[in-house]
Amino acid sequence: MEKKLVKLEFINKRNELKKVQFYMDKQTYEMLMDDSISSEERQKYLVDEYHEYEREKYYKRKIVRLEEEQIDYSLSPEEKCIKNEEEDAFFFFINKLNPRQKEIIKLIYFEGKTQEEVARIFNVSKS
Repeated sequence: MEKKLVKLEFINKRNELKKVQFYMDKQTYEMLMDDSISSEERQKYLVDEYHEYEREKYYKRKIVRLEEEQIDYSLSPEEKCIKNEEEDAFFFFINKLNPRQKEIIKLIYFEGKTQEEVARIFNVSKS
């Protein structure tokens, strides 16, 4: 699949100008550049694509890091024990949450959704 380098400028959530580059499918990019699509819609789509691109990169790094941790022979038996106890405590407390709270944790910390996206999913305000 052929990729297209996209250069994009937008105002981020902190009201700062952000200049980024990322790759997207060339065919999708060409369809997006059609004159029938307004520049506002095109910009919104490209910003969403950029965020998705960054999320995918983040999770690929996270998976590699998890795989490396599973093969990490540098930890002493004591350190491995402490690490296992910390993981056990984490899952113990996660299991104390109600199903909705667990879903929120999963969406934000494991799927990389923003608070705004989660609020929309649950049809509530961000606060």
